[in-house]
Amino acid sequence: MAPEILKEEQSETDTPLDIWSLGIIMYMLLFGKYPFQGKTREEVKMNIRKGLEFPNEPIVSDQA
Repeated sequence: MAPEILKEEQSETDTPLDIWSLGIIMYMLLFGKYPFQGKTREEVKMNIRKGLEFPNEPIVSDQA
C-alpha cells in the first residue's frame, strides 16, 4: 500500500500508485524479500510511512 493511500491523499487508481507497485515488485525480485517488514499490519503500515531503506552492501549486480 502506497504512503499516499495510508495518508488518504490519493485514490487507489492513480498512475503514481501503479509506479509505486512496480517499484515494490522490482525490490522483491532484486532482493528476494518484501521491502517493508512487520509482525502486524499496523507495524507494516508504520514502516511504509517511514520510507524505504536499501541495504548498505550491494547485493545485486551493477547492471540491475
